Amino acid sequence: MIPSERQFHINCKAGDVGRYCLLPGDPGRCEKIARYFDNPAHVTTNREYVTYTGTLLGEKVSVTSTGIGGPSASIAMEELYRSGKIRAIGVSNFLPHHLNELMEQTSIIPLVNQLEFHPGYIQKAAVDFSQRLGIQVEAWSPMGRARVLEEPVLKNTKCQWRSSASGLLSSAAFCRFRSLLRRSGCVRIWMCLDLR
Repeated sequence: MIPSERQFHINCKAGDVGRYCLLPGDPGRCEKIARYFDNPAHVTTNREYVTYTGTLLGEKVSVTSTGIGGPSASIAMEELYRSGKIRAIGVSNFLPHHLNELMEQTSIIPLVNQLEFHPGYIQKAAVDFSQRLGIQVEAWSPMGRARVLEEPVLKNTKCQWRSSASGLLSSAAFCRFRSLLRRSGCVRIWMCLDLR
């Protein structure tokens, strides 16, 4: 696919869309969102896909509606990807059967699969399957929504490992995948990972 080609559904080519693209579902929201841009311009409307482009803080940005539901959102993201405007597509909590179904319907393999991962919920089949497809697994909830922190073996880790239980769990997930879903700031994550 040549990025300069006009995409069939969203009816855009690479130059029509900015470096950043917001993706609301409802086409009616695009014009409302575009009002926050400097110099917004309507680019195209085709079915449920409406695109406006403008600038924000000097950066070219766009808004493209994805329509209702997963299939039309997938079409919008795939066409934006093919036109060079999305660097990667990721999924969340996709198990092997979800990934198989996705692979039957698209030619784009997700770059990331965000999976809940902690000692109480390892999801070995999903992790192994994702990795076999070359999909980076990103751990979310490495502390098991705090319930894992109550395990007796973790309660006294500060003395043994010179790290908190949360730091140990974050480190384990990071060492396994080299990726954590960040809900807190980078400094806090690196403090948790510091096991000297």
